[in-house]
Amino acid sequence: MCPWTVINVLILGLCLVPAGILFFRYLQGTQANSLLIGNLGGKTQGSMGGVFTVDGYSVTSGYRLRRKNNPSSLFLAIYADFNASVLIRRETSADGFLKKVGLNVEIQTNDPVFDREFYIECNDPLFVSDFTGAPEVKQALRNLFVQFDYVVVQGNCCKVVQSPAPDMTAVVPGILEQAARAMIVLVRHLPSVTGSSVSATPLTDEFNRSYRFFLWTSAATLAAGFVAVILMRMYEPLEKMRLFQASLLISGPLMLMFVMYAFNELKGRAASAKVFIPVALLVAAGFVLLGWSGAAVLNGLLDVSAPVAHQATVGAKYVNRGKTITYRVMIIGWNNQSDGFSFPVSSAAYSGISAGDPCVITTRSGLLGFEWVAEKHCGRV
Repeated sequence: MCPWTVINVLILGLCLVPAGILFFRYLQGTQANSLLIGNLGGKTQGSMGGVFTVDGYSVTSGYRLRRKNNPSSLFLAIYADFNASVLIRRETSADGFLKKVGLNVEIQTNDPVFDREFYIECNDPLFVSDFTGAPEVKQALRNLFVQFDYVVVQGNCCKVVQSPAPDMTAVVPGILEQAARAMIVLVRHLPSVTGSSVSATPLTDEFNRSYRFFLWTSAATLAAGFVAVILMRMYEPLEKMRLFQASLLISGPLMLMFVMYAFNELKGRAASAKVFIPVALLVAAGFVLLGWSGAAVLNGLLDVSAPVAHQATVGAKYVNRGKTITYRVMIIGWNNQSDGFSFPVSSAAYSGISAGDPCVITTRSGLLGFEWVAEKHCGRV
């Protein structure tokens, strides 16, 4: 393999792998969006599901058993008409990094100790100030986070969740009652629909439109790249890696410009990373894939050069057995340049080809100067 190919792959890996790890760690801190807001209602799982009453509030408890890749979870919920949307969790090192680079912007409470302890996903400064201003609310949050991992208020539900949760038999009912009392402190300080006009809406319509634009654009780019990969089989270049390196000279800068544009448009929210990082990963994959395969398709599709026939010999044939069976033929003796060149054939053609058979490979020089295979014929017929 060409040293430059190895270098390019390593550079691409150094860009994508840290971003993927950062996104995974960020999701570990924000998985509540999919896990918590879903209403499990009063359905019981094991012996910990049900509804109990504390200080006049009905508290729903539930325990979700581990399933496949989903960890077990324990939750408590109080239902009412809250006029708020907020997620509170422990702050992680990933949050600190994302704030330093300017992607995420968290509303501060003027309490440095509290701000270092907790991360608040909310974009309404007035709500955050009113809600966290009471000392009893901060103490209630600290009490809850002794056992639980997230506090989420969305629509008609205030919920705390521990995930992964301990074995169901290790959950002490007294601890749940203490947690419920801490939740009640939060609930009493949350704005109600009839009692306040404060709304902690996490994302504006303008932000949502920008997010949808970048998401659909990057997804369309990736889809176009996959289509081009399929078409690339019709215009297969002989030097795929050299074409890949050349395509990066164009797709790389375009990808970086698009990512920076998305960064500038999506930054500045408490949860900006959750929407920017998937877009950036899709953009990186889509632009690189489309740049490479698209260049190969254009190189052959718009090529008007004369075909050139090359005499070669079948060196070997073999079968790749994976999810599907692929029959391939390897040729040798093509101006000392084709050794190791192989291509797929049908099962019928495969049975009629033997090592040592003559092979005629017709190529064209390519619009972009990358020779590609226009036609192949192997066998003695």
